[in-house]
Amino acid sequence: MATMKTLSRWASDVRERNRKLYVTLRRGLDLEGVQAMLLGHDLRNVAGLRIPGSVGLVGLRMLVSDSRLPNLVSLAIFGFEDADDAVDEVFESPIIHRLQVLTVWSVSDTLQARLGRGKAKALRQLDIRYSRELTTLDRYFESPHVQTLRFLTLERTALSDATMLFHNPAARQLQSLRLIGCDFDSETVDHLIVSPYMRNLRKLDLSNNTQDDVLASIESLLRTGTPPGLESLALRGNELMEFDWSRVKLPRLRVLDVRDNPMDLDELLEILQAPGLPCLKKLIAHSPEGFLPANLDPRLILDDRKQKW
Repeated sequence: MATMKTLSRWASDVRERNRKLYVTLRRGLDLEGVQAMLLGHDLRNVAGLRIPGSVGLVGLRMLVSDSRLPNLVSLAIFGFEDADDAVDEVFESPIIHRLQVLTVWSVSDTLQARLGRGKAKALRQLDIRYSRELTTLDRYFESPHVQTLRFLTLERTALSDATMLFHNPAARQLQSLRLIGCDFDSETVDHLIVSPYMRNLRKLDLSNNTQDDVLASIESLLRTGTPPGLESLALRGNELMEFDWSRVKLPRLRVLDVRDNPMDLDELLEILQAPGLPCLKKLIAHSPEGFLPANLDPRLILDDRKQKW
């Protein structure tokens, strides 16, 4: 079986989880390097690959089609000259029927047609990042193929609407939703609030959405207590200010992240004392200006690290 040591020639990072290896291939790795890695090595314990564009489409095709990677179920592809062509290679390969995790960068609206065809029958986690040419996934969101999806991330896309997802009963098993810095309007949040199919949602991230109408809908979400099972909520950089936290109603919420918002210590303390947050265990925020008492509530976690985009 492959080990961290045997793969170090081609990988910048190798992590082991449940006796499976998750491998980040080195930036600059070329087709010749891919061939050398595949030849003469037992790669049956490799479950995940993060593949740089330097391997080219031929190298990518080899990696997702080779019989020496029979247990590969997680892919991240980045840095390809044409990201859509790279996605095509994945969706036309044998791996697509068993793929559980897919992370892509810089894709366009053509992705929704690929997802909508239903070839990715086992897809549990979909991450789409930095894709300003992606405006819609409606064909996928309204299809029965979202039934396997548990974790969805859309970050820095031009997504204009996600309401189809919230009206699809096939999406009822979704557990984590991250819509970060997208272009949707308030209807997306409004439909999320009233959806009967989002009751299993445990984690929600609506960070860096600062449109006035969206912010009003986020405040409505805080007051309505839906989705009812929400345990973690991230609202980083939403320009939240002067909200009446005594009206919040999220009885199961355990983690609230409000970094990059203009909040003083009094407002943070108001959140910690809110009666509608009886299960809150962790409030993550930037250090407020001014004097900080020595006996701060231990639930308040101050984290001043810069957010990376």
